[in-house]
Amino acid sequence: MSQQPAPTGRRMSLRSWRPGSLLTPPRSLRTRLVVGVLGLVLVMAAVMSAFSTVSLRHTLMARTDSQLMAAAQRAADKRHDLTQEARKASDEAAQEDTKNQGDQPDAAGGGPDKPGVPPGLDAAGQSTGTLTLITAQTSASSSEAAAYIDKDGHYAAISKEDCRLLLSQATEDHPVTVDLHHLGSYRVVATRDEASGSTVITGLSLEGDKGLIRTQLLIELAVALVGALVVALAGRTMVRSALAPLERVARTAH
Repeated sequence: MSQQPAPTGRRMSLRSWRPGSLLTPPRSLRTRLVVGVLGLVLVMAAVMSAFSTVSLRHTLMARTDSQLMAAAQRAADKRHDLTQEARKASDEAAQEDTKNQGDQPDAAGGGPDKPGVPPGLDAAGQSTGTLTLITAQTSASSSEAAAYIDKDGHYAAISKEDCRLLLSQATEDHPVTVDLHHLGSYRVVATRDEASGSTVITGLSLEGDKGLIRTQLLIELAVALVGALVVALAGRTMVRSALAPLERVARTAH
């Protein structure tokens, strides 16, 4: 009497079959270990990148605020001739040109040294991208003088649209970031001229800092990709060596 083999393997295979198993075959233990290690490395790289980027942004913003206040002070010193040499030169010029200046209106600290340039923007030490906007309020109307230093070191006018943004968003309490339509992101602060009472807005461009942050992000991304590739290759080799005894035992058992 012949015996029929029990369909144990078939029943187990049918029992263990799940929908989609044909489309996604089960991964080996070696692959799961390598993927797990690689995932941990990528998560750690992302956390470190986020922390370093936030830290760099905070440091650059603090540096920009310090430079902004220094630029505002230099502009004020230029407008009011606070140095002894400037005062002396102003007094001598006033004595020589008394008749010519008699018909000119009073201005705090004198007018600008260059036509169309707000007083103070041409002060020594002002960097590329610095802007100055001065608005003088009178009983009849208000007048504005606005310009910035372009990348070539020349003085350029600021559009009326950007002037309105500066006047609406700049505050006297602390520096703020303003996104101008034609000049990009700026860090600005508003001050009150003690002599004339005019509102003076000084700003520094943030485009250089943003470019530095973008460069850092690209470098971190490249380092993370290279690191992930190295970890994947090294992890695959190490896992293969570590699992070699288990695989020999498994082959012997079969």
